Amino acid sequence: MAKTSSGSTLWRVLLAILTVLVVLLIAAEVGLRMYLSGQVTQGFEQQAQEDGVVVTEEPEVSFGASPLVFGLLGGTLPQVTMRTPSTLQQEGETYKGTPAADVRIEDLTVAENPVAGTLTTTTELPEDYMLAIIREQLRSQVGQDSGMASTLVDELGITDLNANVAEQTLDLEFARGLAGISLAPADVDGQMSLEARSTRLFGMELPQEVSASISQALQEGIAEQANEHAGADVANSLTIDSYEIVDGALRVTVTGHDVPLSEL
Repeated sequence: MAKTSSGSTLWRVLLAILTVLVVLLIAAEVGLRMYLSGQVTQGFEQQAQEDGVVVTEEPEVSFGASPLVFGLLGGTLPQVTMRTPSTLQQEGETYKGTPAADVRIEDLTVAENPVAGTLTTTTELPEDYMLAIIREQLRSQVGQDSGMASTLVDELGITDLNANVAEQTLDLEFARGLAGISLAPADVDGQMSLEARSTRLFGMELPQEVSASISQALQEGIAEQANEHAGADVANSLTIDSYEIVDGALRVTVTGHDVPLSEL
């Protein structure tokens, strides 16, 4: 009888210890997820402050189903997903901040300088934001080119940009419809570009020189924006997975491998 009582007591003690360990692990997991989410939010707000923009929403962060505690012991977080809100704010004819983005990171190394094993980002560039970028870059191009494209941009002016979902083009308008250019997204060596598919003036096609000049200006403008927001090394390491004209925006998905987050 004494042996049975002793065995029962030992079992209860072991069960109590196991219960305490499980509770501690759950508490550690919850606390760790809250801490890391807070760090991401703090970093996002700090970056917005440096950009001189006001944050009206916090990013949404999740870490998948795998326990973070075990991942940290191995030095790697298996998965991190983020939804960062848009911080775009118009300032005159330009914009500050960045568009909204959905970010998925796999195999994030936990170190002083974290590195994403694989990083996939999907973002939507609004029509007004793209129009501001195009205007700025074409203005710059006008100063370097005295050809027909410069005359078109300088004298007529860009008045509107519409995302044409049916044709999958961005339709650029000059002088309130007097002239127009249809731009098609293109993948050039894994980098985003916009190619002028057709140009029109009074309903007639313009020479190829105009399309080529404007395409080059747009490609340089997109590259400059990518380098400004992500750094030249990181921008060059990202490749396009897909792009799509959606209602009011251009949706782009890019992927990179072994991306240092400190440079992104």
